[in-house]
Amino acid sequence: MPITVLRALRAPPIPPRPLCSGLVLLSLLSLLALAAADRAKDGWLIDDYPSPVTNPGQCGRPSSAKSSTVCDPDRLLSRESADRMEEVIDATRREKSIMCNGQKHDIQMGVAVVGKMNVPGECDASTTSGCRQAAGEYATALYDAWGLGDPECGNGVMIFISKKDRQMYVKTGAAAASRLPNDKIARVMEVMRGFLRENQFDMAIERGLLEAVKYVSKESTWADAVRQYAVPLAIVGVFAGIAWQGGAAERGQLRGAMRCLTRIEEERALALERSRGGGKVGARWQCPVCLEDFVLGVVTAGNAGVQSRSLLSLFSSLFGRARRLCGLAPPPPPPPPGGGG
Repeated sequence: MPITVLRALRAPPIPPRPLCSGLVLLSLLSLLALAAADRAKDGWLIDDYPSPVTNPGQCGRPSSAKSSTVCDPDRLLSRESADRMEEVIDATRREKSIMCNGQKHDIQMGVAVVGKMNVPGECDASTTSGCRQAAGEYATALYDAWGLGDPECGNGVMIFISKKDRQMYVKTGAAAASRLPNDKIARVMEVMRGFLRENQFDMAIERGLLEAVKYVSKESTWADAVRQYAVPLAIVGVFAGIAWQGGAAERGQLRGAMRCLTRIEEERALALERSRGGGKVGARWQCPVCLEDFVLGVVTAGNAGVQSRSLLSLFSSLFGRARRLCGLAPPPPPPPPGGGG
């Protein structure tokens, strides 16, 4: 009887661990490494791009982070640089605000960086049409997926950069766009350009983010509105004055130039709306941002380069542009003195 009790209390034997378990884990790690290599080669699909809100580790952020809106799955940024961006975004959200419908809303910003987008064909300086639209789709999809901005306000900003594709897209909500219009975005890009020339990718994005924060944190004033519209209105006024005082031939030339330039601007605006996938509010495409072939995609009369030129030089260049683009003939030469014939 005692022997039977002892046998009943004896612990069951522990089954041996399968020898193949280590091989299975190794195989899984190998598959993940291969998938990462393929993604680096082929680029990221929109649906596969991780969210720092739900998966900060895959975005290169600490897994213990409470919240994050910086994502760098290809590890193009240094850890220190991404940390500094996070601090800037957090401070902006805590300390700055924007008014919507009489209420204060915080400013919500995000930065998404990829080595390459997975789009048909190749993106380069000569074939940017499809890449522009793709960059806009990426930025808009990530803006929505990360929950940037309140829907009733539009107080969010998404900065999307694809390094190999040389594309940058800034998606802004309606309220944020009032403080970060095209001319301000052009200045942000100009700041980034100098660092990209020196192959300082981290610093380019950091300084670009700081520049964007500076503008989006500042309330618009009447002086900003004057600066934005003063030069275009002055141009129209001077054209009108010249047309009124000039002869019939000169007035015809001016009217033709104005009609042509207006038509060209309308066609470009329509093409831009189409490339932006329907013209969503606050969606702004920007040209390639890398290296020497960088060209500013948004240049307004408020740009410093335009301000540095005299009005006379500006008017002359506009006339020349209209004649080149529209095939306008130069104005007839003045008659000889005395009206000889």
